[in-house]
Amino acid sequence: MFKKFRNYFFRHRYSLSVFILLNVACAVCIGLVGARVAYSESDRHLGLIWNLFLAWIPFILAYFAHAVSWRRVSLYFIIPAIAILWLIFFPNAPYMLTDLQDPEASKELVAHCLRLAARHLVLVVAMSDPAALNARYAPVTTSSRAYEWAAAEEFMASRRESFELLRRGGVLGLDVVAGNLSPALVERYLELKERALL
Repeated sequence: MFKKFRNYFFRHRYSLSVFILLNVACAVCIGLVGARVAYSESDRHLGLIWNLFLAWIPFILAYFAHAVSWRRVSLYFIIPAIAILWLIFFPNAPYMLTDLQDPEASKELVAHCLRLAARHLVLVVAMSDPAALNARYAPVTTSSRAYEWAAAEEFMASRRESFELLRRGGVLGLDVVAGNLSPALVERYLELKERALL
């Protein structure tokens, strides 16, 4: 019996390693949420644990479909049923990180986002260029700096115009420097959860 278990673990050591690491990561996440709830004396972030549980369902279904895929009967009966369940529990919030330029260059992106906003909650995340920000806010001391300032201001004004088009169409926007992306994105996500928009 022990030899069978040892052979099984050896054959599936990579899959089991991934599974164990995912469980450890989830345990750490749950612990961090619990610590934050205890520290802030607020349960507003407990919904993250529920989201974590829901994320496991399509993973387990996909793994089960892979495990039974070698049987011919599974291809006709079991896997189609699993596929339907997987699609039901698949996360309903796809994410796309992109850049937003002037309205003409971003015309197709803006058009697609406005169409999606008719039926979905759309958040456009654009990463600002630190060099453009520095050129815009640095002191103007020479004529060449004046040209740089004018170019940076024109670029940023065009981005603001694109974001305004999206805002009028019901699309949410987030424009941050790449280094501040993660905390800003998490903060906006929690804000949307608190407003019951997700």
